[in-house]
Amino acid sequence: MAFYVSSATEYTVSPEVSPSVVWDGAWHHVIGSYDGDRVRLWIDGSQVGAGTATSAPISYANGTRGVFIGSYRGSCDLEFSGSIDDVTVWDDRPDVATTGPTLPPVADTPTHIAVDGSASSGGSEDGLPGGAKKRAAGCMRVSLNRHTIPVRHKARLVATVKRSGKRVAGVRVIVSGQGIAVTSPRTNRKGTAKMSVRARKSGRLKVEVRGQKSGCAMPTLRAR
Repeated sequence: MAFYVSSATEYTVSPEVSPSVVWDGAWHHVIGSYDGDRVRLWIDGSQVGAGTATSAPISYANGTRGVFIGSYRGSCDLEFSGSIDDVTVWDDRPDVATTGPTLPPVADTPTHIAVDGSASSGGSEDGLPGGAKKRAAGCMRVSLNRHTIPVRHKARLVATVKRSGKRVAGVRVIVSGQGIAVTSPRTNRKGTAKMSVRARKSGRLKVEVRGQKSGCAMPTLRAR
């Protein structure tokens, strides 16, 4: 987990926290801030490292005025899989952010990354943290005509697969989960796959593609 801001020329990324600190199935309080001096990240009141120094202005000319929580919206959707609650936006760093000890950051992670993807420090040739830029450029994105299906009834589902804005034919779209009965069709020349899905139990269903490497976060369905 990290927090970043973007100018017209580079991404500035906070120090990353160790995955074991946040990906443990428990709730965590997360704050990211930029005060014109450093990009910082706090987990449960503890700052991760000392922040990343920068005075670059934030670029807001990104083509949209939408606010997205839990999703990176670029050439590929990188969606958070989990629960997010109590979102608040401050106009300055909140005092509650400095209540705990400093957490050690993960070593050799990129902090200053040019918009073209080259990292000026750190150890990632992919650009954005975790290789996000590389995945965004080449991953397959799946969009669904619906996100919920009724339990114990057949539901018609249409999945559209795209890579870099172009539709992908010949890949298999699979819906899996407990109590699922579904075919796994391949996408046609228009990049769509049509199927009937029936769930015997309520819960979250996983969507994936087979036939080519994806790397993109896949959407999910809710049976209820």
